[in-house]
Amino acid sequence: MKLGIRNIKLGMVVFFAAVTMAFLFVGCTDYANEYKDDYEEAFAADDSLSSDSNGSNDVDSGSSGKESISSGKESNADGKEVDSGSSGNNADSNSSGKNSDSGSSVTSGNSADSGSANSGAGSANSGTSSANSGVGSSSSSVGPISTTSVITDYLNPEKSYGDLIDERDGQLYKTITIGTQTWMAQNLNFPYDINTSHSFCYGDDPANCEKYGRLYTWSAALDSAGLYSEEGLGCGDNASCGYFPVLRGVCPDGWHVPSDEEFETLTSYVSSAADLQALGFAEWSGATNTSGFSAIPSALYTYNYGDNKADYYYLGEVSRYWSRSVGASDPYTLLIKSSQKLIKTNDPADRVSVRCIKDTSPRLVVEYSTITDDRDGQVYSTVRIGKQTWMAQNLNFKNYPEGVIVPKDYDDKPLPELYGMLYTWDAAVDSAGLFSNDAKGCGYGNSCAKESGIRGLCPENWHLPDQSEWDELIAYAESIGGDGEVFQLQSRDSDIWDRATNRTGFSALPTGIYSSVSGLGNKSNTYYWSTTKVYRSGDNEEFKGVISRIMIAAYHYTWSDEHKDYGLSVRCIHD
Repeated sequence: MKLGIRNIKLGMVVFFAAVTMAFLFVGCTDYANEYKDDYEEAFAADDSLSSDSNGSNDVDSGSSGKESISSGKESNADGKEVDSGSSGNNADSNSSGKNSDSGSSVTSGNSADSGSANSGAGSANSGTSSANSGVGSSSSSVGPISTTSVITDYLNPEKSYGDLIDERDGQLYKTITIGTQTWMAQNLNFPYDINTSHSFCYGDDPANCEKYGRLYTWSAALDSAGLYSEEGLGCGDNASCGYFPVLRGVCPDGWHVPSDEEFETLTSYVSSAADLQALGFAEWSGATNTSGFSAIPSALYTYNYGDNKADYYYLGEVSRYWSRSVGASDPYTLLIKSSQKLIKTNDPADRVSVRCIKDTSPRLVVEYSTITDDRDGQVYSTVRIGKQTWMAQNLNFKNYPEGVIVPKDYDDKPLPELYGMLYTWDAAVDSAGLFSNDAKGCGYGNSCAKESGIRGLCPENWHLPDQSEWDELIAYAESIGGDGEVFQLQSRDSDIWDRATNRTGFSALPTGIYSSVSGLGNKSNTYYWSTTKVYRSGDNEEFKGVISRIMIAAYHYTWSDEHKDYGLSVRCIHD
């Protein structure tokens, strides 16, 4: 009996020892496997640093081509972890080219073999650029790449695409050069929601933004709040817009909302709508996408009179893209249907896609400064326009014994100080000689010995312009493009001048004119003195009671003569 018990105890000891050994063996095996996984992950990370100059590594990222499964996490410039997923459109080889110095990761996978050879991803130190298409990208200091970047499934795998990173939210877009133009090859997906300007996902489903990009009201497309540039400020539904040769709108920096002319150029490069259409959509069975533009039928939100309601319509059938150009009343769009490519107007309240086009020249830079009038301490803005320097505000000097008139609005209330004063000719040229002898004794019924370089009431080292100086200003306004030089001179702070662009920075404002007979009038225009004499028609006898002046109205400017006892605005030019 004792022997039996002893044998049972011995068996139990052996059993527990065997169990313990098995447990230890499994634990070690698990630890070894864990160590092996860590080692292989570290080895893969090290191998990525020694890959080819494009920083690419071949991985299988699945058919969506949206993220690289082996991209891991990298620290961006702000020290945050970002997913360095690929946005290449090739199912076999989307790369996750890693920028080891900058800490941010971008991709350029489009080639059939490595996903990076054709698109020209930059080296580890320089971020990315498109070597073949010449399309630059953002610097390496961008924030995390958004996981809602528009998918690239519908790009043409036989075309070479460039990269564009929107620095505002880190989203990565593919770009394509077509003829002389470089376009985004994907719909914009940047959210814009301020005041009455909004962007939307089709059907209010966020997944559709990832597939089709966002839909924008026209005011949102033009950045009517002026968040990113002043070009589209105040434009949109029920508001007309000045003509800018380039209008950034909601697009990334260095890109802009296309004009109808730019859409016309695009369509001239292709023979049919099929050349612009992405493959893979049932309603576009004839699509070829030979251009690489890769339009997708992202539909729109509009009022349907048959349904008697506004709603989302035509998904999978129609794509429509805003332009910044306006027809008779509504803005133009590029409409792409199954067999048509049309440029036609659209209700600005509709929700439509945006495709941005790259700027081809630097934006016009307006150089402002300030001066202080030592006589009364007033500070004026000044602006460099071509080779001239002008005051960017009307003269507002009040301390003169006579001939100074306060301009008023249509409610007979004094206009803001920014509008300045109105001056008779006697006051404008300082006929009393308080500040210079340039025009002392000049005035109504008297002639001036000088016709140029008259200081008048201007601050020291400034003078009243003559007609040739005004003409030089107008010529510059004509030279910078746009549909009318007068709009380039008008301030956008006036509700009266609805097409003003003020691209020169001159900032004219409608102050009206003072008549010695009828008082204040013509308040939707502004009138400026010049110092050039007026002569009778047919001879050289000077009209001593009148002088030349320029009038700037809502849609035009004119030269004429004016009675010297009238009150006009004064704009000074630097000596």
